[in-house]
Amino acid sequence: MEDDRQLMRVQRLYPELEEWRTYAAQWYGIVEGNFAIACAGINRFINYLAKNQLFPRPADYFLRKNAKLIPSFFECECAQSDHGAAMNNCVADFLDWVLIQPEFADLDEDSPTTLPIFRSPLNRVNRAEHRPRRGSESNKQVMPYWMIHDLRRRVAQGPYFRDWVWAQGLAGKANVFGDKESSDLFPADEARLDKSDRDCVWRIRQRIDKGSVLEMWSPVRWVACLLKLQITARMGQIWTRLPSTMHS
Repeated sequence: MEDDRQLMRVQRLYPELEEWRTYAAQWYGIVEGNFAIACAGINRFINYLAKNQLFPRPADYFLRKNAKLIPSFFECECAQSDHGAAMNNCVADFLDWVLIQPEFADLDEDSPTTLPIFRSPLNRVNRAEHRPRRGSESNKQVMPYWMIHDLRRRVAQGPYFRDWVWAQGLAGKANVFGDKESSDLFPADEARLDKSDRDCVWRIRQRIDKGSVLEMWSPVRWVACLLKLQITARMGQIWTRLPSTMHS
């Protein structure tokens, strides 16, 4: 339809709407913005005139006394959405343009003024009212406060990471020795340990087929969990707030 700028389809199907076709073809030449919406709107408007057997002559359509006889274009032809509202308003632009043409306006003033006996019966629509509304509140179930308080207490059992025994005990599945295996624990050289630092958590894990291995415990996941229990941020936001040294 966008290629049919002379609206020859209208001439073939609705020859009685020739005056509307002529105006629309002229208006296409000055359209600014989204031409696809303009084209769709005009074609929908032509179909609306034909389907409702409305006034084939623009002069009759614009007469004030006939306005009450004309059904709403937006309600009849447009989707009740932002796109439909945009189409409706585009047709309103077209009709406003027709009303300042010499047949309908006084051109003696500095700018054309539509004659009092004419008016556009098509009302503009507020597009914002037809956009999907997003709730200001989450639709997720809220965790009870007592549970949040209990989890805080369980995770942070003391001021140092060595005190976080409950979190360390949830490190994963048990091996044959009853120890826990988890990504929170990683192999480390003894030179990296500071056994006097109460934030340094380590263990020696015995293995059946190999020698023992020294492992350090990473508190990153549990610090993020504690932050999540303290503030209303998403996990991605929490991760970016953690010091970069805790990511490694």
